[in-house]
Amino acid sequence: MPRRHYQRVTPEDFVAAVKRVVFDSAVTATMKTLQDGPPGREPRPRGSALNLWFRRLPVADQQMVMECVRDAAHAAVFGLLCVLDGVRVVDDPPHADLHLTATNPDGTTVTLASRSESFELHDEFNGLVHPPGERWPPG
Repeated sequence: MPRRHYQRVTPEDFVAAVKRVVFDSAVTATMKTLQDGPPGREPRPRGSALNLWFRRLPVADQQMVMECVRDAAHAAVFGLLCVLDGVRVVDDPPHADLHLTATNPDGTTVTLASRSESFELHDEFNGLVHPPGERWPPG
């Protein structure tokens, strides 16, 4: 049987996946709820109230709310990546040294984040969400 070769996940791949699966989906789901109302047969009053409020806003204000949603999602993911990179701590001194590793199907591992790695996930994520050439205001 031929041996399969597995492509190792890289820190860049990991950050791109986090942006797509966590950040982008959080922004999209939040905006959908604001625009269309909460899902379900018995939606929560909070979601319904936010939907009603949002729909009454002028379009320019709705766009600014979307930017606030993006900033909140960015701050949450960025903060978590800072913790994984070891530049923010979640424990009392002496601090634990966190390592994020990926184990491939063939058993090989790659370190994606730790305090000792020169590659920083949070910087890579920042570049994907707020690229250097980003224009402001949006639109």
